[in-house]
Amino acid sequence: MTTITGEITEVMESWPLQLVVMTQAGSYDIALEAETSVTRAGQAATANDLSPGQQVRITGVTSEPGQGLIAHTIDML
Repeated sequence: MTTITGEITEVMESWPLQLVVMTQAGSYDIALEAETSVTRAGQAATANDLSPGQQVRITGVTSEPGQGLIAHTIDML
């Protein structure tokens, strides 16, 4: 498992939903799955609540060499 913290810079309206998140280490392409857990301040949220400019902490597995991640959990900070 990998955990990153950064700012959402783009939300792509595809299915599954995809995000671009900028971290201090660079940009990550994030894919969500139907099972991805999204929370805000410890409360359940939905992927529809995600938007550019939000700070997030994402835990998941790498999907490709470099900066790809399949999200298991997304916490809006």
